[in-house]
This record gives sequence, C-alpha cells and structure tokens, in this order.
Amino acid sequence: MRKTRGWALVFAFSFVRCGATPAARDPQKTGQLRVATTSGQLAGMPRTSTFFSGFFADTTTSSMQCTSRFVSICKVTTCVTAARDGDAGTGSGVPLVVRAGTITISGAGQSLNFSPSPEGGYPSGGSGTEEFFPAGTVVTMTAAGDAMGVPAFSGTVTMPARVTFSSPAVTTGTMLVLRRAQPFALAWSGGTTGNVTATIISTGTNRSVTAQCSFAATAGNGTVGPDVLSLLDAGPALLLLGAEDSRSLVAGDYTITLTAASTGITDSIVRATIE
Repeated sequence: MRKTRGWALVFAFSFVRCGATPAARDPQKTGQLRVATTSGQLAGMPRTSTFFSGFFADTTTSSMQCTSRFVSICKVTTCVTAARDGDAGTGSGVPLVVRAGTITISGAGQSLNFSPSPEGGYPSGGSGTEEFFPAGTVVTMTAAGDAMGVPAFSGTVTMPARVTFSSPAVTTGTMLVLRRAQPFALAWSGGTTGNVTATIISTGTNRSVTAQCSFAATAGNGTVGPDVLSLLDAGPALLLLGAEDSRSLVAGDYTITLTAASTGITDSIVRATIE
C-alpha cells in the first residue's frame, strides 16, 4: 500500500439530499467506484467512450480532516490538512490507499474486470471507442474483497441518459466566472432518469471545498444559490456536470459510493474562477 495526493476529487462524488444540517465529520474509511459513458462530437465526428475509476482510502492516521453539511439541495464538504508536529502540513494529509480485490463491472452482456496495482490503487481504464452500458442498463459493481483492506461487496446502479446543457453554454476551452453573491443557473434537456449533478470544487494549499448539488434529471433546470456559493473559496475552481445514479453501501468499516454517470465530451469538466 502507498500514499497518494490525489484526494481532492475523492470526496467529490457522494450522495446529496435536501435540507440543512450542521457540519459533521466524514467517514474516515471510504471508497468510490464510478463508471461513466462520455459522448458527443469530437473534431466534428460523433464519439462515445466508457471509463472506469476506483479508489479506496483510509484517512484514520492522516492529518486531513473532512466535514460535510447540507445547504439547500447541496452537500458542501470542506477538507483541511492540518500541520503536524515537525512539519508545515504539506504532504501530511495524504490518505492511505487500500485494496478491495478484483473489481467486476457488468451489465448489458458486458463484463469488465480491474485488478489493483502493486502499489494498491486501481488504474483508470475503459474504452475510447465503445459504449459498454447504454442508458437504462442496470450496472452491477462487485469487489472480491481484500483481507488487509476492504471486504467484499456488491451493488447496482442504473446508467442514466446523457443530458445536454444549454446553461451554462460550454465549449472547449470555456472559462466560467462564478460569483458567490449571485445564483448560478443551470438548464438542460434529455434527462429521463436519475439526477443531474453539478459539482464545484475550489482548492487551496491545505484546503478544498466541494459543493455537490443534485437535481431531478426530468426537471430540466436548477439553481445553485448564494448560500452555497458563498461557502466556496475565491480563486480557481472546477465545475463537473453530468447525469448520475448513485447509491452508497457499507462494507465492514468502509462507506462505499457506487456511481453510473453519463457526460458530454466538452461540458463535463469546466474550468472556472470563483469571485
């Protein structure tokens, strides 16, 4: 097992619910499995791809601490890396990567297997030219388990249909400006099942804030209000857009999030500036 710095996005994909709650410390042993279908036009040609990502981590001995609270329809997670005796906090908050054995993702007559690397992580994989799981496919995600890491588990999610965003209007190279004092409006078409999720991530040297807001895909529109945007830090940010179906389950001491997502090629990851 080894340590990794790729923790900023680990907490970006989790469940969202309505209401408002006080901040609470997040589980210290977590994992996520995600399969995504990406489609759209690339260089004037239609293109469809399927990708897998998986990550399991134990932050029990890490100085990185995350807390979450629900504001309106958004889950806001703040992760802070605290300095420890003898250092300035840089590099001290990395979680410990753990294994969950061989991962199998299946559905629609397809089956994909992924094994952990010798270092413990799961390299992202998939196909750059195929749609393994069409919209409506019930996708089963199964982990064989690891005696020194995450126990065996299995769960299902349903691949949603891709939605097309009309607001924000995004093309390759778009840089959005999000103002914390103003509402951020979203509009889309094509949603039939699942949720449309807008995730905004602001990061600093020892701190990241993630706001994940979820709307019924059939609604066609949604708004992220100033009460949420004001909790983000000013400066560079990422906006993640797409249709998702997610569920959580518990395997031993680990809280696992399973996600099936459908995204566009040019509007799924957008650079932004928060003012």
